[in-house]
Amino acid sequence: MPRSPSSPRGFSLIELVIAVTVLAIASIGAWRGFDQAQRGLGGTLQRGLAHHVALNRAEELRRVGLEAGRGLPDQQRMGARDWRIVLEETPTEGTLVAVTIRVTAQDGPGAQVQTFVPVRVLP
Repeated sequence: MPRSPSSPRGFSLIELVIAVTVLAIASIGAWRGFDQAQRGLGGTLQRGLAHHVALNRAEELRRVGLEAGRGLPDQQRMGARDWRIVLEETPTEGTLVAVTIRVTAQDGPGAQVQTFVPVRVLP
């Protein structure tokens, strides 16, 4: 028995073009969202590495004292990146010095840590 011309036989070409267009737009939106999330996480990793470099320097300063710590190198390599370390000293009323440690990379984010260290460590 032949079908009548008004009976549905599947997708028409226009419906198929519209469906593909909607899927393409949704895929582009999802891909852009994934790309933005990946960029955000990449910065987090670099900030985390910079923070670890700053914490390492703070621990070194607490162990050897500020006088000896001034002679430590101002660059350190960690995570396939060279980090620049800058110390800012602020005297306190006691025997400790407040030291702000800023760590930056040439092309990425950095970190900052503040610690209190003695000028000299007694043997």
